[in-house]
Amino acid sequence: MREFHEALAEDFNTPEALGILHQIITLLEKQFATNTVSRGSVRHILNQIRSCAEVLGLDLFSFMQGLFIPPEVTGLAQDREKARGRKEWKEADRLRKEISTRGYVVEDTPQGFRLLPKAGA
Repeated sequence: MREFHEALAEDFNTPEALGILHQIITLLEKQFATNTVSRGSVRHILNQIRSCAEVLGLDLFSFMQGLFIPPEVTGLAQDREKARGRKEWKEADRLRKEISTRGYVVEDTPQGFRLLPKAGA
């Protein structure tokens, strides 16, 4: 991450920053390829990728949500988001609990919800 921020601090060197982002993604791919992956390391690397991408204004994860999260859990989160929009707080809380029983945590962001596996799950 230090190298990424240094590249941007150096006259906003976007090509170098994208190269560093690619290196981080390659690190994740190597962990999957060698089967040395752990949930903690994947979460850490994905958070680094997300952080770098957001600095550059890239949304790399929203379209992939359904690939990693079971569709029924994503559907519950979408229903929860709709309930929140209608200010149906009890229903939104009920859906959050249902999502939690399925092993996920809902994180609300300015861009919408994000689903994460529960720690230790």
